[in-house]
Amino acid sequence: MPNERRNLRSHIVGCLASANVAFTFVSRQDQANETVRAAQALGVKALAIQADSADDSAVFDATGALVPSLPLTPEKIKATRENA
Repeated sequence: MPNERRNLRSHIVGCLASANVAFTFVSRQDQANETVRAAQALGVKALAIQADSADDSAVFDATGALVPSLPLTPEKIKATRENA
């Protein structure tokens, strides 16, 4: 499963090659750095943020740190996840 997640992350970064990207990771800083380097090799800015995407508060904190102007709350993040 970890390799599948890394490959998915890399695939998403490749698809977004014309955009700057940010993503979260729980552990494995080395794999996150590898994904950042792959994005940078495509000529885009990339940022890896250590946060557990299963934790609504952690996602809120990571998103808030990245883009303070986004109108997000932990409740909105939870509702989005539940409706996905």
